[in-house]
Amino acid sequence: MTMNPKLIFFPIIMLLFIGCDSSNSSTNSSDCLFLNESLGCDGNCSTTPLEDDACGVCGGENTILSECDLPHCESDVCISIQNVDLINNILEVWMLNNIPVAGYQFNISGITNISASGGSAQSNGMSPTIGENIILGFSFSGDAIPPGNGVFTQLAFSESSGSICLSLPVFSNNSGEALSVELGECF
Repeated sequence: MTMNPKLIFFPIIMLLFIGCDSSNSSTNSSDCLFLNESLGCDGNCSTTPLEDDACGVCGGENTILSECDLPHCESDVCISIQNVDLINNILEVWMLNNIPVAGYQFNISGITNISASGGSAQSNGMSPTIGENIILGFSFSGDAIPPGNGVFTQLAFSESSGSICLSLPVFSNNSGEALSVELGECF
């Protein structure tokens, strides 16, 4: 029995035309078969492409991170680098704290000439002091940042080099007791 060569090459040509990878899903919007289709956030061709919202939900409606469900935090405090803008040299440090925070200190590497402003630290009377890549603060009046999830402080800087990372965190409650702290990934 002889095979018709057209039957062997036809499926191969169709796979090349569709542009599928080994998992049979399109790899970019030019892989879609029809002009009115493009890839959605799920990587599939669609006539109504969806995008991830601020919380990373495909087709979600949240526009700012503070509207997102609270992430799971195993510690008293979790801090992370968010919304890094290397054109304007600003970034946000976000904090999820399960108990009030009365004082803080942490190091940040990968940026120079830092200034801090805004966020829950400033709105709760925390006066930041900045050394070379060390940021610390507390309230002279004894105020504390209530439990919550949002921008802890915004950092402006003059230069960035390599990875931007948080390290050596020390956070305390109103009694001066150390809180457990989790750090987010480097940027």
